[in-house]
Amino acid sequence: MRFDVYGIGNALLDILVEVPDNLITELNLIKGRQHVISETQSKKLLDKIKFANVTIAAGGSASNTVATCALLGLKTAFLGKIGDDEYGAQYESETKSAGVYTILHKSKKITGHVVVLITPDAERTMAVNLGASVDLTAQEVREDDIKNSKIIHLDGYQIEQVTDVSMHALQLAKKHHVKVSIDASDAGVVLRNKDKFEHIIKNNATILFANEEEAFALTNKKAEEAVAVLGRWCDTAIVKCGKKGSLISHEGVITMIDCARAKAIDTTGAGDAYAAGFLYEYVNNMPMEKTGALASILAARVVEQIGARLGRDVIKRVRETKDLNSN
Repeated sequence: MRFDVYGIGNALLDILVEVPDNLITELNLIKGRQHVISETQSKKLLDKIKFANVTIAAGGSASNTVATCALLGLKTAFLGKIGDDEYGAQYESETKSAGVYTILHKSKKITGHVVVLITPDAERTMAVNLGASVDLTAQEVREDDIKNSKIIHLDGYQIEQVTDVSMHALQLAKKHHVKVSIDASDAGVVLRNKDKFEHIIKNNATILFANEEEAFALTNKKAEEAVAVLGRWCDTAIVKCGKKGSLISHEGVITMIDCARAKAIDTTGAGDAYAAGFLYEYVNNMPMEKTGALASILAARVVEQIGARLGRDVIKRVRETKDLNSN
């Protein structure tokens, strides 16, 4: 099989709940950041929010991007690992229903999950139990899948947590001249692995997605300067600046993209949706202005809902108002 975008990442179920700011403090979490927690800690947290209005849906950064790419019309695949449990079954069903060719290996551990705590300002704080997702091995990466893909997409979490898998995939991509897209994912992840990220971006990446915090963690520079630096590290670097829009450095030329209007209620998945819109237009050889515009629109639509993945109805409305290419 041939794929436009082949994603490798953590197969996670998102458990989303709206909470007051004081709960973040009570839980000793840093607002807006990702925190890795144990299964025991996860059970305690879930018990604390059990009476709240909870939404459960398939998630995982790279997986979200690939699912939205599929809904837009690209041929996509996703490699990950799940548990043989109810969460795993839901994850697999939802990802397949988006049109993604799933390569999901099973583990004896529980399916990984993310408790997404959404505060009134729409910011999300994540508590992650990775479960089965980190049991993925390099041997489970099939060379033919990489060889037959136009782009492989990895997120920063995967680079930090399953380094051998990521490095093997990157080596195969280089061997077969396959483009590599990387989403930095989280400033904390970048800071903990700065040298590794810089090496991978300079030696393997074709496309890099980062927000202002992540770009600063990589370069110690603000967005305008950071995008220029990152644009020298790889062919195409994107720095997302929230309500200020985004900056794209492509082959040395910097393009400013306006932020699409949105009434934000949950920022979960905004970066993943942005990456999907960008990759869709990129695969179709569109100019950066058009590529960034669709990315911005999809990010705006996803923050207007609870949950990280856009539905077919939303994609349909975007298609009706935007001149998208068909494959």
